[in-house]
Amino acid sequence: MTGIIILAAGASQRLGQPKQLLQLEQQTLLERVINTALSSNIGPVTVVLGANAATIQPHIAHLHINTVINENWAEGLGSSIATGLQYVLRTYKNVSCVFLLVCDQPFIDSRLLHRMLATPSPIVACAYNNIIGTPVCFQEAFFPALQALQGQEGARKLLQQYKDQVKTIDFPQGSIDIDTIGDYNALLSQ
Repeated sequence: MTGIIILAAGASQRLGQPKQLLQLEQQTLLERVINTALSSNIGPVTVVLGANAATIQPHIAHLHINTVINENWAEGLGSSIATGLQYVLRTYKNVSCVFLLVCDQPFIDSRLLHRMLATPSPIVACAYNNIIGTPVCFQEAFFPALQALQGQEGARKLLQQYKDQVKTIDFPQGSIDIDTIGDYNALLSQ
């Protein structure tokens, strides 16, 4: 079984408001990535919330997903990855790989996720703007390393550490992510 973890626990400090709730084409950025994950029919979807969880949760309560709160969200991305993976492994006993997605990459689609899943490699990541990053799919052998991430360490640390085991999928639109109001306005003007 493949699990999908959507990381949405951050405080969006550079934006000044929860980026998870920004609207694009009649849905929030978080709803958009959740709907993509659900429509892919790859596996169960778990959303990790943290900062602003009480504000965000009502917007996604109607969706058929699992939600877990990372009480230590302020420690950074590593703690959200560990929280999400621990939840998935407790809830589903036969998970052999897991996707990590973020809500501020609005052009993730089901075709991309299926291309990644069909790529035989211990780690499959996306390549854009000379970066290797999310979405990323890790096989079970890397679950302990993912659970050991701390603080601001995201999965990129593992992508560098195990680069000989990483295959990449070109995803040029992955470079479009929403961190500032300028990023959001640029997205809306496209």
